[in-house]
Amino acid sequence: MQRRKDKIVIQSLGFPVVLRNVPMRKFRGEWEPDIDWNALQHVVLLVLAHKPVSLTGNEVRFVRQFLEMTLKEFANACGLKSHQSVMNWERKGDEPT
Repeated sequence: MQRRKDKIVIQSLGFPVVLRNVPMRKFRGEWEPDIDWNALQHVVLLVLAHKPVSLTGNEVRFVRQFLEMTLKEFANACGLKSHQSVMNWERKGDEPT
């Protein structure tokens, strides 16, 4: 048996992501989203790449971890001399960088 939920907010990526018209499935007596989590992460990455405002610290962390980069590697990819800037961005949490 499958249901749909009009709107669901997930926090599992480190920041809120709103999903609409989400298929749901019953698993061990609980209803949960029936989605491909890997595909969701790819879509979220693409959306963040085109976000018209600054990323939050948690979004920066998501991108870096999705790309499987260390702080230093990510700093180098961003043209920064030190990983300290990336650390400072990520510390901002839900605040814009």
